Amino acid sequence: MDETVLLPSPNWFLVSNLAVSSDGWLIYGGPSKSLCVLEPRKADEGVISSNEKYQAHVVLRAHSERIVAVNISPEWSEKRTLLTGSQDGVVKQWVLETVNNRIKIKAQNVNDVHQAEQEDVVGVGYSSSTMAISVGGYSNVVKWDLSSNVTTGYPHLIKGLKPTCMACSPHLPLHVAVGTKQGVIFVLDLHEKGSILYKVRSQDEEVANLSWCPQYEVTVKKTFKETKSFLTDRLASIRSEGTTSKTKETNVLEQSGIGKTLPDDSFDDSIVQEDDTFDIYADHEAEEFGHKKYVPEDIVVKVKQEKAADVDYLAECLKLKEEILRRKNQTEPSIESLVDALDKTHVETANPAETEVDSVQTQAESVEASTSKAKCDNTDAKVANESSHYHKHLLASIGKNGGVRVWSKSGQLVSSSIVNASQKTVKKGPVASTILWYKADTLLIVDPKSQLMETNPLQINNKNKLTCQLVHQQHKRGMYCIVTNAPRVQTETTVPSDDWSVWSASQDRNIIRYCLKSKKALAVHSTCGGFLYTVLSCPYDAGKVAVSVGDGTIRVLEMATLPDDDTKLTVPSVVSYWQNVQGKVLTIAWHPTRENLLAFATGEARVGLLDTGGRYERPGRVLHPGLSKAVYSLCWGDGMQLFASGGGALVVYNASNVDEAPQQINVNIEGQSWQICAVSWTSQGLLVGSQAGAVALLTQLAPHTLIAAAFVFTKMIHAMEWHPQQTSSSSDLSPYKNLVAVTSLAKESNIVVLEYGTKEDGTRQFTTWKTLVGHKNPVLQVAWNPHRDGLLVSSSQDATVRVWEMSSGSCISIFGGHAQSSLGVTWVSEPQLPHHVITGGADACLRVWDIYQHKAEDYEG
Repeated sequence: MDETVLLPSPNWFLVSNLAVSSDGWLIYGGPSKSLCVLEPRKADEGVISSNEKYQAHVVLRAHSERIVAVNISPEWSEKRTLLTGSQDGVVKQWVLETVNNRIKIKAQNVNDVHQAEQEDVVGVGYSSSTMAISVGGYSNVVKWDLSSNVTTGYPHLIKGLKPTCMACSPHLPLHVAVGTKQGVIFVLDLHEKGSILYKVRSQDEEVANLSWCPQYEVTVKKTFKETKSFLTDRLASIRSEGTTSKTKETNVLEQSGIGKTLPDDSFDDSIVQEDDTFDIYADHEAEEFGHKKYVPEDIVVKVKQEKAADVDYLAECLKLKEEILRRKNQTEPSIESLVDALDKTHVETANPAETEVDSVQTQAESVEASTSKAKCDNTDAKVANESSHYHKHLLASIGKNGGVRVWSKSGQLVSSSIVNASQKTVKKGPVASTILWYKADTLLIVDPKSQLMETNPLQINNKNKLTCQLVHQQHKRGMYCIVTNAPRVQTETTVPSDDWSVWSASQDRNIIRYCLKSKKALAVHSTCGGFLYTVLSCPYDAGKVAVSVGDGTIRVLEMATLPDDDTKLTVPSVVSYWQNVQGKVLTIAWHPTRENLLAFATGEARVGLLDTGGRYERPGRVLHPGLSKAVYSLCWGDGMQLFASGGGALVVYNASNVDEAPQQINVNIEGQSWQICAVSWTSQGLLVGSQAGAVALLTQLAPHTLIAAAFVFTKMIHAMEWHPQQTSSSSDLSPYKNLVAVTSLAKESNIVVLEYGTKEDGTRQFTTWKTLVGHKNPVLQVAWNPHRDGLLVSSSQDATVRVWEMSSGSCISIFGGHAQSSLGVTWVSEPQLPHHVITGGADACLRVWDIYQHKAEDYEG
């Protein structure tokens, strides 16, 4: 038995590519067009102490193109069957069989109708235990009788539209809902010739996903209570603040103003002097001729009281801080308020006629809905603040940009919601909004901002709107799929189980299991999207392991033995480093003395450094370009020297200066220039391997003169590993300290063990000590056991990992758990676990296993 530490990654941005059974099996389409089946293991099994762990079973190239949809049979507990649909247009039914305590995954039936029509598969699903339905990208709907392997096509039902998603009804056989790129939803009945039950225009954008209510009959409660808009309250508050501030200013001015009488000559320049000899007002009433004569009077002017010239800047800063904190603590707009604001907003369109038609259609739908509610579809309970409406067979849909709609059995709109009101917040690139009807009163929504939201679809307001609230933001970016192990068919008497959970997958390559009842993440499973080329234990930290992956990411795992049981390991914490890596990471190398410094090299000839200290991602530092082809070999030398080989060239970097150009090292032996393909630094010197199959030991310092050489193979050297001078189980030097294991891409697929010794004349030499025979394809990597003398583990393209005992030269253990080539290999560094191995392979899995549980005589190749 093995434990899968890193799982294969599900294909990105596919809402139907992940499925979970009622007993916790996870199934999805993974890297390399593979089918991944994760078998749950018991907590007390294996070396890792975890309440939830899996053993991955991978079928590489299950289809000729990547898998886009999977579905589990309703009779999974009895038959263990599942469906897959691929972009190659093929739908397959798979069956899981147990043979000699090992899971075998076989294709039982194949449906290639969509491939014949040259269309990809959009979705697949079980309508019943014997009927499957699939939908193609060019609107072909296919019914597949699994018992007789007979297919029936319905190309006329959705003609002219491009399907994007589908969902089979869990309540009514051969009823399926199909969403299209044009925003139209079809609900089809595939009995006999097939018919359209209803079609509605759901969204103005592409329909991203559909989900049926798990309860067939439900009661939706509608409240008549007016919901106050946050924007309205906020506007009134602003106006109130403005009026209050003006009143306060007036009162302060009246109280602090100073009255001043203007001098008599204030208007001398603006008043015309009158002739005293003629006064028309002298003998008449005051207002007989209209306005009376101007009589100067005192004018009082209110001015603000002058303040002292000195300003207390500290007090002003404190006031500014209080104002900032006050604004920060103001209530943010809720989703409900944004929806109400959107309803009150007038949107201008370029086509007024279209707006008028939509308005008329909306009014007609409202009238139809109210009329039908008055009839037999709904039973209204007249209550002061709410009414109850009876519905059957509800369907939920979500648009690409987050618009949610709930539809009745007759195709009428029951309720709606917008989980992402602002288009500006939608991230660029692929968007995968999705939806899951978890329980009758719980609808889960993934919005374009990668938030998991929930709403109660059985409770709507007076405007038929749903209220959403945040569940979690556990994923860092790009959540695109959610599934649950809750029953697909529920009743009013169904009691939610504590085991019901929600699994979600995202672009951060994590699969998270979340419990809605406890509001906690139960498990986080890290995944990989490519080959695991190198697995390397840290030389000074036994609990740290680095893995180079073909998806452009380096993963660093940290795990330790349990305090109360040193034969068990904790659940590893994984940190992924991808910034500035930009390519397939082919090899890595820990610095032997400087903590947390890790060098990496990629298939694009990029060499860089990573600081792995801390629990957060840090960008890598790329060194000055020095090689032109893929770098397969990397090692640290003296101090900050970093040796790298690729494309036949060998260079050395000064890692303390990332901008300094590397120096090329030319290796000339017996007058011939060697093309170097492998390099390793040891205490004896610089060990290099050539493309011609030769091995040479050079001096550590430049100009790197020859010490000893041996022509071992006829093709390029792939790996060289010197036995450790001392193991953890012994205080003496190892008797095998002069052995070097060498592998090549030669057809013989052997491992040659060289012994480094001294000739009679005092010169040094390499001699062949033993040849290990057993692998059927070239050996890729080897690693000596750091705890026990003379144990060597090797990986190969034949998909096996073998353990060799040097004293006899025999193979004592064979592990065949990888689906294809086994690549990276290392031993567990904890001395309490001297017989456990960590291996990575082309199946995108990192596995831990015990060599004594995989004996060579028990292997069935």
